[in-house]
Amino acid sequence: MDAREAYNNLKLSTRTTFNAVTHALISTQLTGESGAKLGSAIQIVDNTTAPGDLVDRATKFHMAWLVKQDLDEAARYISAECAECLKLSRGPGQPEAKTPADAQAELKKAMRTVADSTGNLKALEEAIVAPVPNHDIKLVKHAKSKAFVIASIPDYMGEALKCATRTPGEPVRFKPPAGEKTYGKYYATGFGLAKAGEDSGVLWAVWARNGAVWELTAYAVLTP
Repeated sequence: MDAREAYNNLKLSTRTTFNAVTHALISTQLTGESGAKLGSAIQIVDNTTAPGDLVDRATKFHMAWLVKQDLDEAARYISAECAECLKLSRGPGQPEAKTPADAQAELKKAMRTVADSTGNLKALEEAIVAPVPNHDIKLVKHAKSKAFVIASIPDYMGEALKCATRTPGEPVRFKPPAGEKTYGKYYATGFGLAKAGEDSGVLWAVWARNGAVWELTAYAVLTP
């Protein structure tokens, strides 16, 4: 089956979505913070590969969290550095975590809320959907790409997303370097909740090496 035949066999709703997304990627012109034109979104989105152990750990993390709903297993993929992210979403009067164990319990409570909202499912694709990303990131093809995105992000994005340097209530601010962008230090995963449809925010998580092991080190929720 060639690409044209495969496309014609898709549901009308799927073809409509494909056309809308493709049109948006082609027609949307992106501008950097300095006002410089970056080109269209479809020109900037690129493909690349990722270390096999990163893809494996990211997939196992999402499966443990949202399909198996085993939060203890899912937590094994999360760096202690993520405790810094809790302060960004902690409500007024909510006590701060005093120990690493307290921080992990708080994080797992938030993860439980998400897992409960998806319900008991057999496939990851039933729980979450991959967003359409753009701007300086390089997509990684992997077996669960319909459920979540894996992308190589430039170092300046990975640094900006570190929770220890962000301010509660303030959006993440990216400042591209004047020279060549560097990649390979950070990767990101992203998904939206399937049940929420287009109104779902996108959870982006940053992955970096802790010694020889890839861990989830930071996260940010971007809302429509």
